[in-house]
Amino acid sequence: MLDDFSDCHGQMELHHSHIEFAIQNGVNLIHLEKFYPGVSNVNQVGAWTESAENLVWLCERHHRDAGAGIHDLSASDYEGTKFVDGLFSAVVVTTSAALLVPEDDVPE
Repeated sequence: MLDDFSDCHGQMELHHSHIEFAIQNGVNLIHLEKFYPGVSNVNQVGAWTESAENLVWLCERHHRDAGAGIHDLSASDYEGTKFVDGLFSAVVVTTSAALLVPEDDVPE
């Protein structure tokens, strides 16, 4: 939940919120310039990628954990976790897949 850190775990880490470091060389700078004026210089995009404008602090759980992290959930699911407690707090492994399910729907 926003402003509630009770479900956070681990150390704080920086997450590239708009452009991941690994794809910075493939960014269409014309499109990026529309949202972030001044970053269309190919020699400066790397500095912008590592700047505060492109970084956000997340705990380890919300950054990288399976079933809870921004790198694991879809963008809409991750956004939903900010407003719904326990939305994707369990990973249920079946014979064919690992499924993310709401906490209330976890089979016993």
